[in-house]
Amino acid sequence: MEQVARLSGLATTDFLRAHLSRRTGITPSTYRAAFTHNTRSEDRDVPAGPVRTPVPG
Repeated sequence: MEQVARLSGLATTDFLRAHLSRRTGITPSTYRAAFTHNTRSEDRDVPAGPVRTPVPG
């Protein structure tokens, strides 16, 4: 978080957390939980990403 805050021009991680909460409506930990993918194949019991239904062509 410190590196992201610094690289995005925010002074502290507190400002980054507040900014993310205002922009997304969720906390950084909730966002991370929703978008972190488990890459260990033996632990995967659900797809790592969104399931896309093919569009008939």
